[in-house]
Amino acid sequence: MMDKRTWSKISWLESQDVVARSYERLHKRSLSTQRAMQVTSATRQAREYFLNASNSDTSVRPLLTFYGVSSLSRACLLLLGKHGGEQDLKSGHGLKTVGWRNVFSGDLSKALGSIGELKVQTCDGLYLDLVTHTENYMCVHVNSSAVGWGLKYPTVVSGAEIDFDELVARLPDLQDELTTLGKTAKFYRVSSLKFDQENGLRASLTSRENSSGIESYSQRGYEVECGGNGSIGLKAPVDVVNTHPPQLVHSYVNARFNLIPDLHLAEALWSGCSEICMTFKLSFFLGMLSRYFPTHWMAFVNGAKGDRYRSLLLQAQSVVEFSYPVLISELLEYRLKDV
Repeated sequence: MMDKRTWSKISWLESQDVVARSYERLHKRSLSTQRAMQVTSATRQAREYFLNASNSDTSVRPLLTFYGVSSLSRACLLLLGKHGGEQDLKSGHGLKTVGWRNVFSGDLSKALGSIGELKVQTCDGLYLDLVTHTENYMCVHVNSSAVGWGLKYPTVVSGAEIDFDELVARLPDLQDELTTLGKTAKFYRVSSLKFDQENGLRASLTSRENSSGIESYSQRGYEVECGGNGSIGLKAPVDVVNTHPPQLVHSYVNARFNLIPDLHLAEALWSGCSEICMTFKLSFFLGMLSRYFPTHWMAFVNGAKGDRYRSLLLQAQSVVEFSYPVLISELLEYRLKDV
């Protein structure tokens, strides 16, 4: 599901002149022709990967998409990074699988049902470079198609792990698939949210399911009030928000009027993680599953016994294809707006 509108908006990343001007605005220094070419080349490669993925068979679509995600990430960090170039980027994806062969050993149908146990771990490479140069930054929409404000999460450390179930449970665009699967969604729709240096954070939330998971914020110093009909109030002073920023996520695929992404608060995840980083990890999960375990991936695609995760996996692929270019586009636009 390649969104032509988004790729049209970031087409400036394929122009050396515009890239050079943007870099100068960000860093107050000129950009070499070689570095500009590195940004434009990575962007063009990303666009071709996404285009080919959208026209490809499902058997290889997640892998091609992950290559596109990686290329677009490189273009982004080469622009946002003040020093260095392609030659200074660390090799590797920056993520590695943990014990996948053990999870997928034995009976195929049982292995398919255990996909939620698959884990990935951060390590040196592209992912951590992306976290560093984007500053783990999150662009926030509050009932608007425009970005209202930004939120910076702490730097991710090498060695952090997350399993597939914990990641997808925090993605609002997978709400229906989680319900069908019988999994509890770990996010709450934000009705209103305000934040300032004097009053801190004030938010009103609603939950379609039980709100027990919101207590993870109480343990981090937030004041939580659960009312009737799934309503939840959340308050925190500035120092608590700065130390333990709220884990915010949007629904981009199912945006209202195809313009306004609904904002949600997910249950706390480490010290917080930007949507760019969460979506990168989701793409890595799908890409590595289709690349290194093609029998299991095709069993999901073709509807084999034990394929209960099938609809969630296919929707997760759509989320990556649609959302990742949007997230990169928003971040760059927001960072360039006031410089």
